[in-house]
Amino acid sequence: MYSAINKTIIESYTEQIWHQGNLDAIGDYFSSDFVSYNPIKPKINGLAELKQFVSATRAQFPDIEFTWDDMVVEDDKVVARWTCRGTHLGPSPEFGIGPTGQKVMFAGITIYQIRNGKIMAQWEIWDRLRLLHQLGVVPVTQVPAV
Repeated sequence: MYSAINKTIIESYTEQIWHQGNLDAIGDYFSSDFVSYNPIKPKINGLAELKQFVSATRAQFPDIEFTWDDMVVEDDKVVARWTCRGTHLGPSPEFGIGPTGQKVMFAGITIYQIRNGKIMAQWEIWDRLRLLHQLGVVPVTQVPAV
């Protein structure tokens, strides 16, 4: 029962907040004491910080789109393997660059914890190096054969 509900929560929040940019819906999907751990901003505490993070990311990639490659649900956890695509149209101060116009694609995995119908925590890891290569921040080098 909770499996289908929790999967729907993740799919719906992604559509509403990331794809449509409806930041006012954050409180509908996330608990007030929400916490997130990710490679860009090591810890996000609460709805205000989450809203700032999503807003800044959408400013950099206004056409951001996530697709779900796999989703596994057990008890209060959802593990999602995803692919993200977008066009870099806004400055990225965390990378020290302005807009590049570059289309990017990278993948990651997020573990969500859901209680009482809201996301209370998430842990994610994604291919930051691939993104930095595509943006020209980190040069692509050949790895010598072993």
